[in-house]
Amino acid sequence: LDMSTQRPPETSTVNLPAQPWARPWQDVLDELGVTTRQGLSTAEVEQRRERYGRNVLQAAKRESAWSILVDQFRSLIVLLLARTALNLQFRVVYPFLPAIGRGLGVPLETASLLLTARAVVSVASPLFGALADRLGRRALMLAGLVALVLAALIMTLGSGPGPLGFGLALVAFALFGFSKSSFDPAMQAYVGDAVPYARRGR
Repeated sequence: LDMSTQRPPETSTVNLPAQPWARPWQDVLDELGVTTRQGLSTAEVEQRRERYGRNVLQAAKRESAWSILVDQFRSLIVLLLARTALNLQFRVVYPFLPAIGRGLGVPLETASLLLTARAVVSVASPLFGALADRLGRRALMLAGLVALVLAALIMTLGSGPGPLGFGLALVAFALFGFSKSSFDPAMQAYVGDAVPYARRGR
């Protein structure tokens, strides 16, 4: 319905001051025939409501915490810092694997199974690339970072000497593998989408 074609009833004497927000308030009061003590009559209020509607501002749509968090991935600097954190957890393990084995109370040969668990999960990286196309790049990148945080918490708080500690460490390293293998394909696709085709490879 085109509202511009609607006109008020012919009997209406309602007028709206021109640009009242840009004029002195005294001029607006004089044009409306009111004072600071006495406002519009009830009848004129009803007429104005019929013509202009209620003087109510539309509430702005609030962004959820999830959407605000996901929007952070629009920045390439954020992507760079996230990728750096993921690469650090992936590579820093190698020189410290003997110390990790001693902390878990297992020999180095058994501790190397942690790397095996991480590598097995990383084999699914092409699958995560397809999921990024379906679920969205930023959503999968965020899932990878959440997995990274969970894995770090498990290694810090849960792992220790004994079968249970080693089992939790295996779960943590599997999450480490998921974090990088889910983040990297989504991140590369996102950056590829953001860079014009003519500028790629330069």
